[in-house]
Amino acid sequence: MTYRLDEISIRVKDDKQGFETINEIYEDIFNGKIPLIKNNKRKSYNNLIPLGNYENYRDDEYTFTVFADDLDTLFQIHKWINYGDIMEFEGSGSTIDQARKDARHQLAIYWGIERTFTNDFETIVPKYDSKDGKVYCYLYVGIKNRYRDYDSDY
Repeated sequence: MTYRLDEISIRVKDDKQGFETINEIYEDIFNGKIPLIKNNKRKSYNNLIPLGNYENYRDDEYTFTVFADDLDTLFQIHKWINYGDIMEFEGSGSTIDQARKDARHQLAIYWGIERTFTNDFETIVPKYDSKDGKVYCYLYVGIKNRYRDYDSDY
């Protein structure tokens, strides 16, 4: 019998332990322990990626949901980038932890952006899927649109 989860959600604190918990979830997804992009025989489904969604931030906690995306949501995210509603930050490293930290370091360079915490996403490209053998993290951060005139009626 083959099965696959559609998503996994957890409520985590915005601290080091919460960050490490998310790293573990990604590791379990890529190792096939959590059948999100692989079946219970650890065979990968074609064109599925794990895409994380940050939401419901309050009291220094947030809900993090990782879901199996067929690149449709990622396509929409790139449209939002073009519209100016999201910024993309890329990180890389030899581990998921290093790649995620590097992406957040790239975000920290833009400390002046007005974040909305709406439409914050993240995806990981594991070593075996990258061209250079590194792990990549793509962090997509919702921002106040710098192109749109918020006083207009559209």
